[in-house]
Amino acid sequence: MPEASVAGVRLSQSEERPKRLRHPVTPEMLQKIKDSWEQGEVSQDQVMLWAAFTLCFFGWMRSGELCAQHQTGSEIAAGLNIQDITVDNLDNPRTLQVSPKKSKTDVFAQGTTIHLGTTDDELCPVAATLSWMVRRGNHPGPLFHFASGKPLTRPMFVERFREAIREAGMDPTGFSGHSFRSGAATTAARQGLTDNRIKQLGRWKSSAYLRYIKPSPQDLASVTKRLAEAKVPSFQPSSSGTADN
Repeated sequence: MPEASVAGVRLSQSEERPKRLRHPVTPEMLQKIKDSWEQGEVSQDQVMLWAAFTLCFFGWMRSGELCAQHQTGSEIAAGLNIQDITVDNLDNPRTLQVSPKKSKTDVFAQGTTIHLGTTDDELCPVAATLSWMVRRGNHPGPLFHFASGKPLTRPMFVERFREAIREAGMDPTGFSGHSFRSGAATTAARQGLTDNRIKQLGRWKSSAYLRYIKPSPQDLASVTKRLAEAKVPSFQPSSSGTADN
């Protein structure tokens, strides 16, 4: 490319209009958070938060489905309770069933069931959830709460997640409760899952799920080379076509 034309190219980041950033969570991020916490003694609150983070990501859950909404006196609205979690086998659980009482797409509170399987690695949401349940005990109330007894609310979920990102040496800017579903959808798309399966797993009723998939700039740029390498036959006009009058 001629030097004169290079000088006229502007950097895309330097002149972008300000917009609200929403970055997706990735398995790599979760692993970094876990590694950061395990550098010291893992607290009860960290065990609880790790279960909440992995359940939210691998269950494609909205933070409001697993967190308490608010507390009025002794009444705690929504969120998961310990009774909402079941396993396929008590001796050697391989799948976990989560039954949110109500969600954004379940306006009539008919209920739904989310199925998660074991991953047999450090990110396993089944192992993380069961580990927290053993630590928590079987007393009634919200599934997720701090050692103080205070329930995990949506604002606190996001706040503690951003703290965990920062503690792991990453920038928390642009991460919110939506980042988990966006991250699950983005990761699934990169792993080759079909649109219909992504829509099913995320419990989306429309094509709105597409806005949750965040391809990286590298993914988008790589398409250029893939198009250039495509073996597509040259177009040959049909000789039997009707001549213009």
